[in-house]
Amino acid sequence: MGVTHLVMTRPHYQRRGIGRELLSRAEEYLRSRGAGVLYAGGVGHLNGFYLGMYGGSEMPGVLDSSPAAQQFFLAAGYREIDQTLVLHRETATFHPPVDRRVMQLRRTAAVRAAMDPPATSWWDACTMGIFAQARFDVDLKDAVKGAAIGKVAHTGPLKLTAPMPGKIVKVLVAPGEAVEAGRGVLVMEAMKMENELKVSRAGAVQEIKVKEGQAVEMGALLLVIG
Repeated sequence: MGVTHLVMTRPHYQRRGIGRELLSRAEEYLRSRGAGVLYAGGVGHLNGFYLGMYGGSEMPGVLDSSPAAQQFFLAAGYREIDQTLVLHRETATFHPPVDRRVMQLRRTAAVRAAMDPPATSWWDACTMGIFAQARFDVDLKDAVKGAAIGKVAHTGPLKLTAPMPGKIVKVLVAPGEAVEAGRGVLVMEAMKMENELKVSRAGAVQEIKVKEGQAVEMGALLLVIG
């Protein structure tokens, strides 16, 4: 199967057959690559993009707010096979409700923030590696001591591993150097893109296991922070 997500032409060149020719060439390419079924407007497992083209995490197909695009594909022989509900919420005027349960949670739990946490999988690294991320973990507090249970997780050294196969382009730190949480320590090239790998907590560089120009496999130990 093959998917044509979007066909665009400059406004001054619309309705001159250019869009139809672009679609025809896209279809020809997809068929030459073995596609037997052609789709217009990717959605779900037919989404070829990491993030949605309209700002969401998934691509919802051809929007109803783009009737010209819908008519374009219908005129080219495509037909509607499914619909996706897109929800919209204006956040500028939103006021969170006051709830006693939220106040109770604040007394019994603690929120722990991790800036640019290591990728948990190859797919996570590919789709989110170029974005600055923040992960928030909720830890229940010890009713007696009033301390967050999850704090023991920071007692050992932090081992930074390769989120995907690639090549080390640049080492940004030296052994013994102190680093803050969120500091970039290595630049890694994967899938023809350079990604800066950052540490999730402060410490000192204990060991650097790689050198510039070295190829590494997914999961390889790159650096240790104490």
